[in-house]
Amino acid sequence: MLPPKKRLKGAFGRWEFMFRILVVFERTHRHCLVPPNRRADSLGQWVAQQRVEYQAGRLSRQRIRRLERLGFDFAWAPKQAASNKRDALWARRFAELAAYKKQHGHCDVPDRHPENQKLGNWVHSQRWLRKTGGLKPERMLRLDQLGFAWSNQLRPGYFPKSMRHREEFFNRQWDSHFLKLSRFKERHGYCRVSQVDPALRDLAVWVITQRALRRRGRLSNDRRQRLDTLGFEWKSSHPAWERFLAQLVNFHRRFGHFDVPAHRPGNRTLANWVKIQRQRRYDGQLAADRVARLNQAGFVWTSIYPPGSSKRSFREFMTLSDRWWDIHFEELKKFHRKHGHCWIPQTTPALRSLERWTRFQRAAWKRGLLPEDRRRRLEELDFGKPHYNPAWDNHFAELLDYKSRFGDCDVPSRWPENPVLSGWVGTQRYDRKAGRLSRERIDRLNEIGFVWHSLRLPHGHRRATPV
Repeated sequence: MLPPKKRLKGAFGRWEFMFRILVVFERTHRHCLVPPNRRADSLGQWVAQQRVEYQAGRLSRQRIRRLERLGFDFAWAPKQAASNKRDALWARRFAELAAYKKQHGHCDVPDRHPENQKLGNWVHSQRWLRKTGGLKPERMLRLDQLGFAWSNQLRPGYFPKSMRHREEFFNRQWDSHFLKLSRFKERHGYCRVSQVDPALRDLAVWVITQRALRRRGRLSNDRRQRLDTLGFEWKSSHPAWERFLAQLVNFHRRFGHFDVPAHRPGNRTLANWVKIQRQRRYDGQLAADRVARLNQAGFVWTSIYPPGSSKRSFREFMTLSDRWWDIHFEELKKFHRKHGHCWIPQTTPALRSLERWTRFQRAAWKRGLLPEDRRRRLEELDFGKPHYNPAWDNHFAELLDYKSRFGDCDVPSRWPENPVLSGWVGTQRYDRKAGRLSRERIDRLNEIGFVWHSLRLPHGHRRATPV
């Protein structure tokens, strides 16, 4: 209630009137931090004038003592009004948070708390400010001392009555997801839940959360041990690889084998993926964890189908008459006597059947399905162990055919009869110079007298002397 307006004459009477207004302001707000105001007869303007006169030494000691007893701050400036107001509001919200913790046992105030919605919004703002780096260190320290949780653990609309109820709720939720993961492991044999299936998206997010909590050191030891006993994979793999593995497991469950036929349009991508996994493991480039996961699923690393066939298996081909095998073997012996090797080129139409037969023998040799008597007969012709890159071997066979015709391995550039072979020869020279050609291939090319520096001029004629 403001004091009665009396007509006090002079500067003394006006000072007393404004001082009485300041007393009423202090009793109402519990401080003397009056917001600034440009009006000449306002309290804010009068308070600012007292600070100016105090700093200039024109304010009497009696007035200074009266203002100090009231709690007047002479060092306070108008520019600090907004910040001091925010500090007072922050202190009031902090006190409300302390009272909330004393009542509920935790600081997780819901965003839509029915009793104090402003406190829930303030708690959310403190977490956001800390995440963006806008929270002052002293405020962060006070919140840490109070036991403030920087990540909200409450789902929308849930208001726990106490800390015990909160822990019970999250324990039940964790056990429910763990039970779902155990059933998933019984059905599929692994714990990598894919996010592609909408029905498993909630479980997949929970699995990702467990990995993140363990990486940050926030997963309890008993929960980590429970997941370890289940065979939980703590390192996630590529989502596409996981998706193809799940498709392969489903294919095996339906058909009983892992050789996906590529001639069907719906299986073409999966068949290529299976082929790549076998090729990379044969080359030693497939990661150990992926090899282990495929072995765990019962994957067969050797295909039951020979190259170029998707209808008959190796064992079905082995039951064919020996006469059919002997006919191709005699053709291979004639080719070996003429050319000195057993690498049949694919570009010769007359030898296409023989080339396919030799490709099949190498595949059966590599998979351990070739009978011992046939293996010994092929070894007599230096048939050799098959190599893992059929394309390179085919070009090597074409180079041997070129040498048998022309007496050297210096294929002209852009040879019109086989431009692919001339480009392949140049690639071998460049790869050897760059250090990318393996020692095994270099030795094989040296054995046939390969020319690493071409003796031909750009137009195709030979140079007089080697370079």
